[in-house]
Amino acid sequence: MEEETTLAPVAQTEAGKDGSKGKKREPLRRPRGKRGGVKHQRKEKSSTSSSKGPAAVVKGKVKGQGKSEGKGRGKNDKPPSDHAAKIAKFHALEKKIAQTDDAEEKARLREEQGGLDAYQDASLFGGDRQRGGESGKWCAEKLELLRGKGRPVRLLDVGALSGTSYQKYTSWIQATSIDINPRGDHVEKYAFLDYPKPASDEDRFDVVAQSLVVNFVGDLKERGRMLIHAHDYLKPDGYLYLVLPLACVTNSRYLDHERLRSILDSCGWNVVVQDDSKRLTRWLCQRKGALSSEESGSIGETNKGKKAKKGKRNNDQAEWDGTEWKKQEIKVGATLNNFCIVVRRDAQ
Repeated sequence: MEEETTLAPVAQTEAGKDGSKGKKREPLRRPRGKRGGVKHQRKEKSSTSSSKGPAAVVKGKVKGQGKSEGKGRGKNDKPPSDHAAKIAKFHALEKKIAQTDDAEEKARLREEQGGLDAYQDASLFGGDRQRGGESGKWCAEKLELLRGKGRPVRLLDVGALSGTSYQKYTSWIQATSIDINPRGDHVEKYAFLDYPKPASDEDRFDVVAQSLVVNFVGDLKERGRMLIHAHDYLKPDGYLYLVLPLACVTNSRYLDHERLRSILDSCGWNVVVQDDSKRLTRWLCQRKGALSSEESGSIGETNKGKKAKKGKRNNDQAEWDGTEWKKQEIKVGATLNNFCIVVRRDAQ
């Protein structure tokens, strides 16, 4: 009984040490030799920060390891697709090729580029109907509304690749397909600027389609030349069908919708229908001096309400007005691309 009586106070004392009384006295229990004052506070602060440093480093490493292993990756952190990376690399090399005059350097870059196959394989993949690359359907639908259903159309398809864009419309669209590296038996091997001009008016086309081909050209001046060169193949009331990746006008330092419209106007084109999809910007333009929108049944817009002159005119009435369009920065931003169309007198 005496032992139990003696142990009870001891137990209460230990409990008191762990209780609230013990917590109040805890700040007084500091390491021996620790003193107040500015000198000792500085030492304490430096030791505290150094102790946190390793923990922060370890934490950062854990986060980095999680990302490298693919854990916790957000939607916006996905790496670019193989298709997008292949096209980006191709265009980077194409730009270098256009900037050098050294034949050996060009040959080396072409070899590194892997020829045109890499780009065209990627273009064919991007041209899948589900991806919106094959834009022949859009053009055919607009031509039917403009010219009347079933009315025959002669069309020059530039950069046709495999030449499949207008296969569904062979009953009324007679397509001549050309490409610098054909992927179809019926596609002729030609660069657009080297393609023979029509020998007579009967040989001229109703439409010149440049679908995802102007952005492929590395020389900026050649891009502008292609817009003007299309006149040489068209009938007086003919159309230019221009298709570019949407980013060429929405995310470029040097081009937007308004500037592209002005360039087309300067190069002798009235914008009849303009439309943007998720990935593409499409422009169906008619030669200036063609029949007015009321007589030709045009839909959509006619160059901001300006109607073309009525009646027929000679083929040389629709040409470039001589205005030069240089590489001029109109937007600023680190994420913008450098797509540009240059129109120069010395390039014509």
